[in-house]
Amino acid sequence: VREVALKFDADDRITSYSIEVENEESIHAHNAYAYLERSKV
Repeated sequence: VREVALKFDADDRITSYSIEVENEESIHAHNAYAYLERSKV
């Protein structure tokens, strides 16, 4: 999520975005989840 956000932040054509990722863990009893929302205006 952070690497995608850095790319979006560097692109002046993108004024706002949201990124949502869920990773289904195979060795843990839970999933990993990340969410980031940003407005550059």
